[in-house]
Amino acid sequence: MEQTNIQDTVHLCIKDTVIDEYAGEQYNIYPTRIVTRDGKVFNYVTQNGHLLSEEFKNKHFIEWSEYE
Repeated sequence: MEQTNIQDTVHLCIKDTVIDEYAGEQYNIYPTRIVTRDGKVFNYVTQNGHLLSEEFKNKHFIEWSEYE
């Protein structure tokens, strides 16, 4: 698995989520690969342990470096 620098995991929430992340707050989002029995794919996990699909992450978060 490719290594990631911790500073590269910081994201800014741009839209509130239904899983308790809030717009304007910073979150660490780590790459992962989880496939559920019903075939759902999750490519990321938040610091709070919430699994995110690529589409969901892109809709609700931006990388901190994009915001600065």
